[in-house]
Amino acid sequence: MIKKNSSPRVDYVIFGLTVFLIFCLVFESFLDLPSMVAWLGRLHPLVLHFPIVLLLMAAGIGLLNQIVPRLLLTVATLSALITAITGFFLGTESAPKAELLFWHQWMGAGVALLAVLWYWISTNHLQQTYLVRGIQLVVIVLIGLTGHYGGMITHGEDFLALPNSNRTEKIPENPLIYEHIVHRILDKNCIACHNPNKKKGELLMNSIDALIEGGESGASIVVGDPGSSELIRRLHLPMENEEHMPPEGKKPLSQDEIRILERWISLGASDT
Repeated sequence: MIKKNSSPRVDYVIFGLTVFLIFCLVFESFLDLPSMVAWLGRLHPLVLHFPIVLLLMAAGIGLLNQIVPRLLLTVATLSALITAITGFFLGTESAPKAELLFWHQWMGAGVALLAVLWYWISTNHLQQTYLVRGIQLVVIVLIGLTGHYGGMITHGEDFLALPNSNRTEKIPENPLIYEHIVHRILDKNCIACHNPNKKKGELLMNSIDALIEGGESGASIVVGDPGSSELIRRLHLPMENEEHMPPEGKKPLSQDEIRILERWISLGASDT
């Protein structure tokens, strides 16, 4: 519990942010955010760590039967609401919303709303010890799940898979060039950042049609012309060039892999 009531101004801010968050979630399909408001979603990765740390600290203190400092819970609640709202803004850039993003967004909102409930119970001196402890436990679990889904969005769905350097993917005796060779190259090197859950540069790379459609930089491949294909151009850029793909810190494609992609495009980029 918290020793004394909070400032009415803080209560009004928390109430306003809570109403706004619920409004955004309920009426999401009807909202068309101004570009500047949507841009605020880019702050989401910057602010999301604050509520994680603060809420875990507050929950840990509470579960140890200690008094949660008023300032700690207040800042944790405010930061959770701001994080959920900026996450909603960022999520509007992905339409339609993929399943991982949907659950990440709603669980993040759940963390924020539970923090608000905890804050309200505590500041009103309601001696609901078991309810507060239940909220604290659920908040901890939800933070873990929300972070896990966020990790899958950022790093790919198999980012927690155990490494296995000896694993080799067997190629069938009569392979299909795209399915068994090209797609495996793209899946290993590109699709983690260019999929329905994380559409970097508005580019999907999980199908041939998506590659042809391209993203913010235009078509990713030009059928029959690897030299004019944006994908090939970026693969050949120097590593220090900011447009090089994969980006710095990622393992670059081998020359054999690049030649396979070039050959596939020159032959018509078919799905056979």
